[in-house]
Amino acid sequence: MWIDAILAPFAGQLFRVGVRAAALFGHQRAQALLRFRSDTPIPNGPFDLWIHCASHGEWETVQPVVRRYRTKHPSNRVLITFFSPSGLHARIPASLNVSVGSLPWDTPSAVRNFLDRTQPKRLVLVQYDLWPALLHACRTRRIPWGVVNARWNPSLRWTRSLWHAASWITVQTTEDAAHFQGLGLTAQALGDTRFDNVVERASDALPMDWLPDAFHTFNDAQGLVVLGSVWPEDAPLVLPLIARFPEYKWLVVPHDVSEASLRFWASKIPVPHVRWSQLEAANGEVSSRTLHPENARALLVDRVGLLFPLYSLASFAYVGGGRSDGQHNYWEPLAWGVPTALAHEGLEARPDAREAVDAGFLYSARETEDLREQWAHWQARPPQGCAAWMQQKGGASEATLRAILQS
Repeated sequence: MWIDAILAPFAGQLFRVGVRAAALFGHQRAQALLRFRSDTPIPNGPFDLWIHCASHGEWETVQPVVRRYRTKHPSNRVLITFFSPSGLHARIPASLNVSVGSLPWDTPSAVRNFLDRTQPKRLVLVQYDLWPALLHACRTRRIPWGVVNARWNPSLRWTRSLWHAASWITVQTTEDAAHFQGLGLTAQALGDTRFDNVVERASDALPMDWLPDAFHTFNDAQGLVVLGSVWPEDAPLVLPLIARFPEYKWLVVPHDVSEASLRFWASKIPVPHVRWSQLEAANGEVSSRTLHPENARALLVDRVGLLFPLYSLASFAYVGGGRSDGQHNYWEPLAWGVPTALAHEGLEARPDAREAVDAGFLYSARETEDLREQWAHWQARPPQGCAAWMQQKGGASEATLRAILQS
């Protein structure tokens, strides 16, 4: 227990000083962290359940657990906090009736003020993001806390004393559980709650009447290929295939939709294309005739929040990020039953993908020609049972909630 006791007064303070210094020199992420905490009021408690997520990705992980908690305890109060300001973009349904806030700076005074205001009865940390001062204060106040959907990482050896204070730890695989046991930690292998999340989102999806009318004019080919969450590093692998499959239309969905990023993709797409915003603007008959979306082979999606439902329209999908910032969520297209590819580097970053590869629904591409051959194979013989396989992988959320409530 010595690490958190020694670091608690210092680590968070040094981090905050570093963020402030970086912000003074114009670091945009540091400036965003400062604004997020200064502009976000601390919700008034008491709260029956406090769930902390580093960012919106962790919220997507834990959302099915919160749904089940809300069903069982509709009158209890729930607080969701985020470390990153990107958490403000998380999709939190109003029906869940939760309060949202920012994680306090990890200093004794900031944590004390936060806990005095929120008065949580139980804290759930999603995957990681353990802060010494916060956990030291929770132990002092006898607030039980634990970690859900954790993944093993060798760096956890340096924070093992923090993990030893957890009331529960749930992990995704038996291999993860064995690694934690090697540190003297008891962890329950309950599966991955993200399966439940994408399957439930697919089943709850709205009808596609939100599509612009001009989209249907554009989509006049045999099928669609969706290139989702792509980074510039993905471009050499996937863009040459557009010319190799003339029977398809292509949706290019960049991870970054800034104007600079959109200009990059516009310069690299090797066929006539239009932007999503142009389709939305082409409501009138005159605008549609001027735009001629039927002549475009590709659609550059310049809006956020559309990728998941767009996957439902795909014949094939490619999910980017493996060659750059980290592999993005390949389960989203699989939840719709769409055969999906990723870069081989993404498979290395996400060993949990190997089971989907072995099942024949996910393909790990090293080169463009590899991917072309696989898509040609899927074109001739579409794999069957993908959505059912995703359904069978579910169930971790209910088991995770039981582990939380039994603590």
